Amino acid sequence: MPEGIKKTRIFVDTDPNMWVPRRDVDDALALLFLLASPEVEIEGITVNFGNVSAPVGYAAARELLDRVGLSVPLFKGAESKQDLGKKNEAVEFLIQTVNDAPGDITLLALAPLTNVAGAMLLDETFVHNLGGLIVMGGAFRFPIFSFFGEFNFHCDGRAAATVLSAPIAKTMITMDLCSQAVFTERHLTMLKNRENDMAKYIARFVEPWLKINKRIFFRKKGFFPWDPVAAAYLVDESMFDSAHRTFSLRETGLRRGSLIPSSPSRGHPPAQGTCHANVPGSFATDRFMDLFLSRLK
Repeated sequence: MPEGIKKTRIFVDTDPNMWVPRRDVDDALALLFLLASPEVEIEGITVNFGNVSAPVGYAAARELLDRVGLSVPLFKGAESKQDLGKKNEAVEFLIQTVNDAPGDITLLALAPLTNVAGAMLLDETFVHNLGGLIVMGGAFRFPIFSFFGEFNFHCDGRAAATVLSAPIAKTMITMDLCSQAVFTERHLTMLKNRENDMAKYIARFVEPWLKINKRIFFRKKGFFPWDPVAAAYLVDESMFDSAHRTFSLRETGLRRGSLIPSSPSRGHPPAQGTCHANVPGSFATDRFMDLFLSRLK
């Protein structure tokens, strides 16, 4: 990174896992990717329920920070969607720190949005003081999830609707986009062959997840790196195209979290509560995988 270029100050709201069987490892990979990237500075990590319980996610994030030898403020947040709008240490950290540095902090949301929505509901100035918001979630075309709702949004539909309709410019990194990149056996072998402990550590928790996904997505022969793709948007936005989309989101029911594309009627603005976001439709997948893997060491 050239000298004099200012790092992007970021918070990451996440639900990481490494060792719980049959649970995604993408949050952990995204955190390691960001912690190794000079373009950004992680100044806080908040943990939400989702991929694993909040206590398990907190312990995983602590293990990662200890492993890389970095001290980053870490806070445990919502343990279920019933915690929406309630104070917890993660929400209080988000509110206080963002409001103390208006416009300076970009928030990357990789988990169900209960913590982020809680900060918005408890303090109306929070959203106006955020410098940027990147959300990993949603699906317009991805099979099954476009109908029933992508995992993060499905876990807390009301929180997702609160965040996505908030009056802030935001980018939504969808399953449709992330599934254009695939982590395969070839990439795992690259990690295993590196002569450093960190790469081998990563390979150990990635391998079981890769085996499961090779059976589920047998045509792709790997897993989709959802959260690392969202993280990459902060590291190098030039890899992504941009497209403004207007949509609504189902907040409740069996299909909660699913998206409904919409557009304003001629001469009439979108209805209140309609969601707006930059929703990239494609990105430089080979360039992303090269960058991502180069940082995992």
